Amino acid sequence: MLLAQAVPVLALRVQGHARDAFTRLPMHGVVVVLEGDGVRTEQRTTRIDGFFRFDVPVGRRYLIRFEKVGLVPRHVVFDTRAV
Repeated sequence: MLLAQAVPVLALRVQGHARDAFTRLPMHGVVVVLEGDGVRTEQRTTRIDGFFRFDVPVGRRYLIRFEKVGLVPRHVVFDTRAV
């Protein structure tokens, strides 16, 4: 017998690759900052292939900022309140 039960989602994995906007090549050494509801919660530095990853609790609005000296910072906003 197989029983299934609905389990609430507690966290989401957010991952990606930082790439140059013009060449689309991966960028290493980019500081990726995660902010939840305006509070800085975590920070990562991209690997040689530009990869970064965060596990974020659901139920909040997040901003991910990409920063590297000499370059214009970028950001992405996403909302997990409806998850």
